[in-house]
Amino acid sequence: MTFAFPTMLWALLGLSIPIIIHLFDFQKPKKVVFSDIRFLKQVNQATKNARELKNLLVLLCRLLAVAFLVFAFAQPLWKKSNMSGSTPTQQVVILADNSYSTEASEGGNSLLDLSLQSAEKVVKSFPASATFRIVTNQFANKERYFVNKQKALEAISETNYAPKTRSATEVYDFVNNAPESNLARVYWFSDFQKSTTGSLSKVKTDTARNWKLVPLGLSDISNVFIDSIWVSNPAIRQRENNFVEFIASNSGGKNATDVTFKLFVGNTQTGATTLSIPANGQVKSKIAFNLPENQLYTCRLECNDEPIRFDNIFYFVLKPAPKVMVTLVRQGKQPFFEAAFSNKELFDFRVFESSNIDFERVKQSDLLVVSGISANNSGLQSAIEGLLQTGGSVWITPGTKTGIDFWNNITQNVPGLSGKYLGNDSTSAVQQGIQLPDTRDPFFEGVFEKLPENSYLPFAKVVIEPSYKGRTIMTLKTGQPLLSVYAAGEGLLYTLNTMLDEKMTNMARNALFVPVCYKIAFSSLRKSDRLYYNFAQKTIHWRTELSGKTNVYALKSEEGNWIPRQVFSKSQVQMEVPGGLTKAGFYDVVVNQQTDGTVAINYSKAESNMEIWNAEDLKKYFSDSPHVEIIEDADPQTLAGDVLAETSGYPLWGWCLWLALICLLAEILIIRFLPSWNTFQV
Repeated sequence: MTFAFPTMLWALLGLSIPIIIHLFDFQKPKKVVFSDIRFLKQVNQATKNARELKNLLVLLCRLLAVAFLVFAFAQPLWKKSNMSGSTPTQQVVILADNSYSTEASEGGNSLLDLSLQSAEKVVKSFPASATFRIVTNQFANKERYFVNKQKALEAISETNYAPKTRSATEVYDFVNNAPESNLARVYWFSDFQKSTTGSLSKVKTDTARNWKLVPLGLSDISNVFIDSIWVSNPAIRQRENNFVEFIASNSGGKNATDVTFKLFVGNTQTGATTLSIPANGQVKSKIAFNLPENQLYTCRLECNDEPIRFDNIFYFVLKPAPKVMVTLVRQGKQPFFEAAFSNKELFDFRVFESSNIDFERVKQSDLLVVSGISANNSGLQSAIEGLLQTGGSVWITPGTKTGIDFWNNITQNVPGLSGKYLGNDSTSAVQQGIQLPDTRDPFFEGVFEKLPENSYLPFAKVVIEPSYKGRTIMTLKTGQPLLSVYAAGEGLLYTLNTMLDEKMTNMARNALFVPVCYKIAFSSLRKSDRLYYNFAQKTIHWRTELSGKTNVYALKSEEGNWIPRQVFSKSQVQMEVPGGLTKAGFYDVVVNQQTDGTVAINYSKAESNMEIWNAEDLKKYFSDSPHVEIIEDADPQTLAGDVLAETSGYPLWGWCLWLALICLLAEILIIRFLPSWNTFQV
């Protein structure tokens, strides 16, 4: 314990005054004449000890009152020992987790409010000479530098929720990458979600900084949120019934019962359903809808979950799908493709012989199917390369052995991909059954409602053996790839490694063929809008035929306009989600002052997972780090007292003043009541 004004302790010499008064009785006794004093002598002898005890107690109270009063003026300070043994620094880093998961409330205050109140108390508890860094999940450039006490308090008051999440490794690196923060004291307020904080074992702290972790998470809270949505039939048609399918998740140890989900198309509620979701479980459901007009609709799916509300609305956009432009370039008859794409309401389908191709049509196509070509065709090869570079898709099926060079020329758009011709006669390959498709593969999402184990699947003989599999969609039971997809330029290249000849495969007559054709076609639609994005994706991919020389894309909402960082390619612009976007919702995509479309942006679903690292977990991970302290009591006042105790010292003058008053009160009570305690019967 130290004193702010130790010279005031000289006043303790004044304690000698009441002692002198006690030792020397300065009051002159009064002479009283009595007729007989025998009985008075007896009373005096009986009460002498009691009178001396009373005087001693009064003296003690007076001495303590004066001593505590002197201590109050000297202002004693209690200083807590520094956990690392180093001298307390005047540089302080405040880490405030302001992700939307901190919307969870405790005692009427959200976790963010509680952390900001504590941060404010911490800042105020340091002396005026201290400097501060206020760091949020934004990791803004200004958060790299130290500021004075006043500016730090202003930064705390301006902090609000942000759709950013940071792992423990990111936080540690951001703090340590500022050289000025060496030997700084770091206070980290967070709910420490497992889904966003990540593995704590990867955080390698050093003794250059003292870390104080303040966990604010609620371990017994549950949260229902919408994990993902999709449309049952991606070919959305005007005035046709369709279904929005979704997965609802429950993060927490409590069952969620009777949670209502409502679907809004525009501002009109089109359907609802009520679900019960088990603890830490998921439920899949769907709600019917139809689009009355051929236009884009802003849609949302809402649930009535409490107390976490930020993720109760899931935003997405729906628009009747345009016809998919599919072009078939063939050599010989290809009746299977013509039958598969015969629906004129869904497909703009044209067929060309390899000797008579409309290259302008090829350039505009969403999907180009090249089937059975057995000779080189430089014009077609150049058209395919251009289509892939602008984001189109190409599906190639092999021809005879003489077509292997053409196949290899096309696949040059995929680095390292080449093919080996295996032969197409009956002795060159053995018929093999096709492996049951993996319904968990995104390609088959929504294709099968249920796929029985004894499904009748086609057989095939592989004609082309690619140098590597790519992303396989369908395989033979031997593991050989039958249908693969490769990223090529800005587009996709699909390869069917067998000839659509009934001697080689019966796939074209199987019920599986048409869904595969439809899925490839609809996945190739270049003018379609994505249903939604989320803040974790960070980049918006937007189809465009414009260049970046004179055209600038912007995002617009009722809250303002943002011009994101953007990179143009031949078929699209990639826009980085601006840091200023803080709320989920709908944003218009604007170019040249014209609205080009609308995107829906949602919060990252990782934010909705409320499983946390609690104080015991943190103590376990940092048990061998003496410079890391876990503070379990997050009460702002208690935390401020701890800060004072470690830095300038916790002031005790108020306690001294109260003790002085208590001693004076004790003196009064002794003078008033002690004689009644020591009355003797004579």
